[in-house]
Amino acid sequence: MNLFNSSSKDYEYNPLVAKYEELRQQQKSFYLDPYEFIEIANFYLNQLNYKEAKEALLNGLKIHRLETNLLIELAHLYLELEKTDKVKQVLQQLEGVHLFEVESIRAEIILMENEDVEQAEQLFLLSVDPVDLDQRLTVAQLFLIYQYPDKALAWLLPLYNDSNHNIEFLDLLVRCYLMNLDFANAAKIYDNLLNLVPYESDYWNKLGHCYYLEEDYEAAEEAYSFTLLCDKKINEPYIFGALSLLYQKKEKEANQLFNNGIKENILLPEDKYYYLALFYYLQEDIERAYKMLIKGIEIIKEENAYNALCYYFLMTLCLIRLENYDEAYKYCSKGLQIHRQLPNKNTDEPWLIIPTIEQLEDLQKNCKERNCSPTEIQIQYTHQLSTLLNPFLWREKGYSLLTRAQSFNELDETTRSISISKKASEIQNQVEKVSLERLLHNERILAESKENIEKEDNNANFFKNILENNPNLASIWRKEMKNIIQNN
Repeated sequence: MNLFNSSSKDYEYNPLVAKYEELRQQQKSFYLDPYEFIEIANFYLNQLNYKEAKEALLNGLKIHRLETNLLIELAHLYLELEKTDKVKQVLQQLEGVHLFEVESIRAEIILMENEDVEQAEQLFLLSVDPVDLDQRLTVAQLFLIYQYPDKALAWLLPLYNDSNHNIEFLDLLVRCYLMNLDFANAAKIYDNLLNLVPYESDYWNKLGHCYYLEEDYEAAEEAYSFTLLCDKKINEPYIFGALSLLYQKKEKEANQLFNNGIKENILLPEDKYYYLALFYYLQEDIERAYKMLIKGIEIIKEENAYNALCYYFLMTLCLIRLENYDEAYKYCSKGLQIHRQLPNKNTDEPWLIIPTIEQLEDLQKNCKERNCSPTEIQIQYTHQLSTLLNPFLWREKGYSLLTRAQSFNELDETTRSISISKKASEIQNQVEKVSLERLLHNERILAESKENIEKEDNNANFFKNILENNPNLASIWRKEMKNIIQNN
């Protein structure tokens, strides 16, 4: 609710609320001061009982007409419920009040509706106390929520020398860098955080992700190992730690880490073989990817339809790349049969890449007619599959890198989780640009390895033209991102 006045937290029993409810049941008139009504409202909010919270504030306003703090709390409640018209009605009653708490509500409405970031910032510049850290953190948080990380950084960086011991400050700062895809600076801030809380597994894990995305796989491996020392029940360090080892050609150690995850009941054997297959496939070692899929299919249980479907999808792609169209047709047909029987086309499993039924039908048709180009298949599906090896796009908790640690409960009342829905296209475009650049780079390497020198330039232009002239190349990935955003 309100970031400023929330005083009731984690109550199972509150004498004030008990008294309030008793008087209401007896239909007796009573008097409480504004802050008592606010505490009652916050008690209900902690229970997600918005109806009772609103009624408590409205009851307070019946006694304390136009009381500023009650109106501020009511406006925040309507903001949380996304009732902007109601917020505007409350702001009309606060006309002439220029407290920071009120201006922050006005600024949020501006960002929400007009996206006039300069107008919103002007409100803050006129109302923020320059020496009030909490107010500056609130401003940065608001800009971050509406995906203006550069604006948020402008409010945070001047405070760094005096606040680099403050966990809440550092947590906001690191998310600004993450939203800018500045993983190198984000890693530095996670180092700072770990100096303050050295056994926080979430920070070790995200430090590993930053190194992984910077392709410093040795440092990533070390960070993931510390994550597991702190908490063995997290799946990401097993998976991305193993991938970091594979990138370093440490296949024995990678297999051992996967096996440790299976031993801890965090991973299933089919997770291991699928990730190994996917890694080898994206590294252009199609034969080894095929062998890993065969091992996985031998142990996978087809009653787990989602797992089987993903295996058959990747197997189809491998076999097409190996120009074994008959076998590819067989596995694609199995995948189609499973897909049509799925009760729900979505899954919460983070490791699955679920193909669309249109993709499978198109692959089946191409296999039957034997008109698949292995190179075109590589271009068409590599981007979709590679998202699974990118922790920034990890699906289990939405944007895991942008989701703050939940162990510091004392901060939860004052910091909202990042919403990706307000200006999703900007961050999509950033990630897409990086992904497409890497895809183009990989395709050029593929061209060099498979084509002679005479054809090399032509192939590079061929891949470049496909990417530049086909804006829908990443449409499947965009759909996946939309699902992540909506579910975050």
